[in-house]
Amino acid sequence: MNRYGLKFILLLILLLPLAIGMTGCSRERNGEPKDAVSVAAEDYKKVELLNETAGELYRQTSERNYPAARQSLASLADQMTGIEFVGITKVEGIRALSESIVSTKRIFNSVNFPQEEALAAAGRIRLITDALVHEKDPMWHQYYRLFKNDLDRMEAMTEQKKAAETAAALTQLEQRYLLIRPALFIRHDPSEIERLDSLFVFLKKQANPKQMAFPALQSGIKQLDELIDILFGKKEDRSAYLPLADDGQPLIWSFFLGALITSVLSYVAWRMFHSDKSLARVRKPRND
Repeated sequence: MNRYGLKFILLLILLLPLAIGMTGCSRERNGEPKDAVSVAAEDYKKVELLNETAGELYRQTSERNYPAARQSLASLADQMTGIEFVGITKVEGIRALSESIVSTKRIFNSVNFPQEEALAAAGRIRLITDALVHEKDPMWHQYYRLFKNDLDRMEAMTEQKKAAETAAALTQLEQRYLLIRPALFIRHDPSEIERLDSLFVFLKKQANPKQMAFPALQSGIKQLDELIDILFGKKEDRSAYLPLADDGQPLIWSFFLGALITSVLSYVAWRMFHSDKSLARVRKPRND
C-alpha cells in the first residue's frame, strides 16, 4: 500500500465516526428516550386506591355526609404523599391534584358552604384521580357532547343577538370547563390549557352586557370549538406539525451529511488511485 492509500484510510477513520455520531445524536434528539420510564406496580396500586378514595369522597359529598367526606379528604392527602408519580404524570399534574385537595379542604372547613360548590370540588378531584388511572379514556372525555351542546347554544344566541342568553351560555360553558380543567394537566401539555384559558378571557371580555361584540364572539366560538375537538382527540392539531427551530440537525440531514462525506472520500480515493497509475516511474541509472 502506498502512502496515498494510507492517508486515505487514516482520513476515513477520522471522519466516519463523525458522520455516524451526527446520525446517532439526531436519532436520540428526535426520537424516543433510550430508557422509557416504567411505573412501579406498587405505585400503580396506590394510585388505584387514591382513585377509589376520591370516588368515596364524591359519593359522601352527594349524600351530604360531610364528616365522612372530611375523613376521605384527609386520607387523600396522606395517600398522595406516599406515591411516586414518576411515569404517571408530570409536575403540573401533581400540582393540580394537590391544589384541588387543598381548595376542597378549605370549602369543607368553612362554616356554611353551598352543596353545589362542595360537589363540584369533589368532582374535580374525582376526575383528576380517574385520569391518573385511565390514560386512554378518562372520565372527563364524557363531557365532550355537553361542551358541543353548550357551544351550539351559545352560537345560536350570538346569531340572534340575544345578549343575556349569550352571557348565560358562556357562564355555563366556563363552569363546565373549570370542572375538567385540573384533570387536563395529568396528560396534556400546559400550553394547550393556556390557550383555552386565554380564549375564555377573550370571550368574557367580548360578552360585556353593556356592549356585546357579537362578531368577535362568533369568531371566538369557532376557535373554541376547534380547540375542544383537539382537546378531546376528535381532530388533529395542525399547529403541531409546523416547522420548529431545533438545536440539532434533523435525521435526514445527518444521513445526507454522512453520505456526502463518504462520497468525497470515495472520490479522493479514486483520484489518488488513478494519479498513481498515470505517474511514470523513473529508474535510477545503474553504476556499472
